[in-house]
Amino acid sequence: MADYTVDAGALAVFGKEWGEYGSGEIRQIAPYCRTYAGQSSGMTGLLAILQPATTELATLFSEHYGNLARVYTQTGRALTETAELYVDSDAAAARKLHSALADRNLPARVRAERHEHSAPFVETSVRLAPTHAAADPTKSARSKMDIDVKAIDWLFNKVTGHHITEPIDALVGNWTVLTAQGQAWANVGDAWKQHGSDTLQNTNSVHSVWTGSAQARFAGYGHHLGGGMSGEREICLAIKVVLDRVAQQFEAVFKAALGYIQSVIHQVEVAAGWLAAGWWCGVGEAVAAKKVEEALVDFYNAWKLVHRVELLVKLANAALKSFQRLKDIYHLVANAPAELSHEVEKVRAVIRGVGAIPGELSDLSKLPAEPTTPYVARR
Repeated sequence: MADYTVDAGALAVFGKEWGEYGSGEIRQIAPYCRTYAGQSSGMTGLLAILQPATTELATLFSEHYGNLARVYTQTGRALTETAELYVDSDAAAARKLHSALADRNLPARVRAERHEHSAPFVETSVRLAPTHAAADPTKSARSKMDIDVKAIDWLFNKVTGHHITEPIDALVGNWTVLTAQGQAWANVGDAWKQHGSDTLQNTNSVHSVWTGSAQARFAGYGHHLGGGMSGEREICLAIKVVLDRVAQQFEAVFKAALGYIQSVIHQVEVAAGWLAAGWWCGVGEAVAAKKVEEALVDFYNAWKLVHRVELLVKLANAALKSFQRLKDIYHLVANAPAELSHEVEKVRAVIRGVGAIPGELSDLSKLPAEPTTPYVARR
């Protein structure tokens, strides 16, 4: 008595559906990640520090996602070939198999009528919505103060040796690019979570048409694959947290610095007025000097904010670079579980390292301590 059961035709159809899922739904993730998670237009000024890391991160993971799609497609091909192996010596079964494969292109209603048994296949379509940066808010803010600054900057420069807008000149860069990148990573993560869930369901459903030791080995592989795809989401969300943190802080610092600069402008305008009055009352020059001195305090306060966001950007850059190491483990997706469990510990170590970065990133409470069940079977 055979130690297995198999409906070869149903298994072949299942394999074809599995492969098409890889070449369709899963394959679209890689180019999306490269285009939207790696967008860089507007990353100037301090944000230029992050541009190489964000671009490389998106490129590395898009390559990984492309490899994973190929693994998925090859798995479908292997399942179909396995079905063929079961019937290669049985001409009647072979004819039934070829009929099943041809029937894959017919409407589902006809397929269901022709096959008494089939393995339900779940294929959730995920729409990866484009994410775009908004217009650069720093340009709009600057344009509104240009006329006022030009009229009085000569006085501030003569007294202090500085130009009024120096602090916000250092803060050029469209922080909404980071927000758009982060949302793209979140979309990628959500897609992997859904596809991982589908993979786990499909791995379980094939048991209805195929049992035995070969099916058991496939089940172990499928659970590791599906769990790992779901675990990808945790990495994507961690990257989003870092990008969102920088965007939020950059925006807050720019607005605060802008407030200080507007105070500087106001005080220098008053100083210029007193200086003009000094032409006829004799006291304007002294009052003007005092007002410029007061303005200088706000000017330096604005610079302190610039240094704060510069530190944040540099720390975030280090965090993003650490995420690049994560992609190296995923080539093992099709290998033995023992190797996978060893690599999972590497993921945990890297994530813990990111969470331990001091300074502005130390309060990233949403950064996960470790990924959630990456490449761990969910039974």
